[in-house]
Amino acid sequence: MLTPTLCIDIGGTQTRIGLAAPSTTGVTNPAIEMIARFATLPAYDAQIAAMRTAVAAASVPGRLAAVGVSIGAQLARDGRSVFVAPNLPAYVARDFAADLEAAFGCPALLGHDTVCALIAERVYGRLGQYDRCAYMTLSTGNGAAFHLKQGARELTCSIEFAHQILDHNPRPCLCGQTGCLETFTGGRQITRFASAEEMATESFWEVYCQKLALGLINLA
Repeated sequence: MLTPTLCIDIGGTQTRIGLAAPSTTGVTNPAIEMIARFATLPAYDAQIAAMRTAVAAASVPGRLAAVGVSIGAQLARDGRSVFVAPNLPAYVARDFAADLEAAFGCPALLGHDTVCALIAERVYGRLGQYDRCAYMTLSTGNGAAFHLKQGARELTCSIEFAHQILDHNPRPCLCGQTGCLETFTGGRQITRFASAEEMATESFWEVYCQKLALGLINLA
C-alpha cells in the first residue's frame, strides 16, 4: 500500500501543513491537500506540539511515508537541525529532525525554504530549462537560493541574501549585524523602523525598491 508524505512549511509568520498523495508516475506535479494552517509559534516545543495536534486532528489515514519540512532558516551541515534563524531563534541547535521523527513515526527531511522553492520551480515550474538560475523570497524575512549546472555537475545552494551589508545603513538587524538589506525589505523588520503611516507613503516604497534592486544586482 502506498503511503502519503506530510509536507510542512514553517515560515516566520505562518505554518502550513499539507498531505501529498503517493505517486507511481515518477516526477509529476503531485496532488497536495492542505490540512492545516496556523501562526508559527516562536517557542520550539510548542511548535512541535501544534504540528502534531494539527495532523492528529486531520485524521490522516495509515502511516506516513515521510515528513518533509521547508523552514526559513539555515540548516546545520548534517541537515538535521537549525544553525541560524534570526526570525526563529528558539529553534537553533534543537534535535529538529529527530523530534519530527518521534512525533510522526516516519523519516524526516529538512530543507531551507528557498532551496525547496527553487527545486520545486525547477521540477514543476518554469526554471527547469535553465542551467543557471536563482529564486528569492520576500516575506517575513528575505531569502534566496541559486542553481548552477555544468555538464553532469550541479549545485543548488541557499545564501544569506537578506544579510548582505548595505553601505550607509545604520539599522541593527535581528541577526546581530548592522546594515543588513532585510532591515529595509523584511516584513518583520520593516515594522521595527517604520510606522503604518510611513508604509503608506510613496517615498517608503521608493526606498524599498531601491534597496531591493541593489540586493538583486549583488545576487546576480
